[in-house]
Amino acid sequence: MMHRPRRLAIAVLFASAILTESCNDGLLHSPAPAAALVSMTASMSRFSGGSQEAFDRADRLFVRFRAGDVVRLEQEVPFVSTGAATTVRVQVPLRELSEAMTAELELRLGNRALFRGVTSSTLSSGTPTPMEFALNPVVAAVVCGTGLVQLNAYGETAQLAGAALFATGDTVRGLPVAWSVATNTAASVSETGAVTALQDGDAVATCAASGVTATRQLRVLAAVSAVQVAPGTATLVVGTSLTYAATLLDARGNVITTSRPLVWSSSSSALATVGSTTGVVTGVSSGAARIDATSGAVVGSATLAVVVPSTAVTNASTGVTGSAATLRGSVNPRGLSTQAWFEWGTDPALAAPASTTVQSVGGGTVDVSIAQALTTLVPNATYYFRVVASSNAGTVRGTTLSFRTPPLPTAVTAGLDSRFPDGFVMNGSATPNGNATVAWFEYGTSPTLATSTPTTRQSIGSGVAPVTILQGLSLQQYTTYYVRTTASNIGGTANGNIISFSTGGSPDLLSSGRSTTIGCTGVDVFGTGRPNGTYTRAWFEYSFSSSMTNAVTIGATVLGSGSAGVPFTSRINYSNGSTIYFRAVVSNVFGRDQTTTPFTVSAPICVN
Repeated sequence: MMHRPRRLAIAVLFASAILTESCNDGLLHSPAPAAALVSMTASMSRFSGGSQEAFDRADRLFVRFRAGDVVRLEQEVPFVSTGAATTVRVQVPLRELSEAMTAELELRLGNRALFRGVTSSTLSSGTPTPMEFALNPVVAAVVCGTGLVQLNAYGETAQLAGAALFATGDTVRGLPVAWSVATNTAASVSETGAVTALQDGDAVATCAASGVTATRQLRVLAAVSAVQVAPGTATLVVGTSLTYAATLLDARGNVITTSRPLVWSSSSSALATVGSTTGVVTGVSSGAARIDATSGAVVGSATLAVVVPSTAVTNASTGVTGSAATLRGSVNPRGLSTQAWFEWGTDPALAAPASTTVQSVGGGTVDVSIAQALTTLVPNATYYFRVVASSNAGTVRGTTLSFRTPPLPTAVTAGLDSRFPDGFVMNGSATPNGNATVAWFEYGTSPTLATSTPTTRQSIGSGVAPVTILQGLSLQQYTTYYVRTTASNIGGTANGNIISFSTGGSPDLLSSGRSTTIGCTGVDVFGTGRPNGTYTRAWFEYSFSSSMTNAVTIGATVLGSGSAGVPFTSRINYSNGSTIYFRAVVSNVFGRDQTTTPFTVSAPICVN
């Protein structure tokens, strides 16, 4: 409840007197030329609030008058609060008829100040002058409360209360105290006394009013409200270890940053053991265990599955060719859902291997065979591979095996074999390089042999030396052909170099006849043939029958493979008086030409 302001009316009478200027004892030491009458009124200011109790306890009034820095009067007189107004009489010397004065008023209880007021006015001799004082409380002490203020969670708040006191012990109402904290590492304090916990530690809060201070001890010690264990769920392979971590939380869900006693334990040491202070868990045998972290009475838990890893066995590869192979292995899931694949490459360490497609092998407890075909290999290369299995227990790899792809055969195209001029016989060679090999020729009219005709395949064995192959070709006349030797074995198919040649045409018999002189025992015959670019032969045929039955061939001649006519001759021998029939013939691989109608020769009968 607020009391009405207390007003104090003080009447001060001045009379001429002799005062000493430098004394402060109120005695007159020099003549006063004049006297003044002063009426003073004092009231409690708004800061005094409802401090009526302290006002009522005042028993002394002290007054001091100054003219500049010179004290003219200091006097303490008894004081009794008598209601609305109290009159106090004092004598104040003046040096001039009119002087500016500063008056200081203090209400006391014994020698302890309770209220103070100051005002200024000009005092004139013989003229009543009113002076009004606003009384302010004098703070003798500040209280900030007692005992340790403890906060148990980061971000938790509390409100501190403090008060300013008179020397009487009464509270100075209406005058707030201001709060501060020397360091804010543990807690912050607002000016109005709102405390907020920041982190574990101690702090000192200070409350102040009118220059008077007091302190209050603060402590932040977050209480563990929850323990979080990480990982919350985990799978551990028998014989391996895993380190768990615990996070302590306060009631507001904040992470506690300072250490607290923590004890680790396992629900079953037969399945998993744990270091009580380290949180290191080691798998012992397969099964499910609970891992606990305890701080005080608060427990946090995590679930752990201890498993036996899958097994992976790499088996020998099969179906190895120069470009392909089938990788094989087996995996035992050991009761866990498992996936498997192969890693492979040309690096013996398989540091950065290629991987085949992942296959699911289920979650059984028996070996499961897996296979994967590779189709992008190169001949005559060593490859390394291993089977890989992966489950919740981790990833395991089988031993690394290797295989070598067989080399390709080699093939060389030599060309048309001159030993067989009457036909187009190709000559080439192929080397098996240690594997059973077949070879043939491919020919056609495409320069790249994009489309071609193959000859009959010939087996050339499995040696390491070149093997010659010969093969006649069936060709058309006046055509350019391209031919290559091809060989194939388990290592793959190799094509030799491509050669080309052009064919000629069938021959022409340009002329044929006999000499004009017919002898008794023989006749000379002749002919002219044109090979037309194809190796051509010529000869004569004769018979004693017009049908050329049982014809005899004579005068066989090679005309070559030119494009001009080439003559050829022979002599037909016969008996005296015989009749014979003959013709000239030219022939090559593309056909033959001959005398259309055989010549008739009748030998004369000669008498020796």
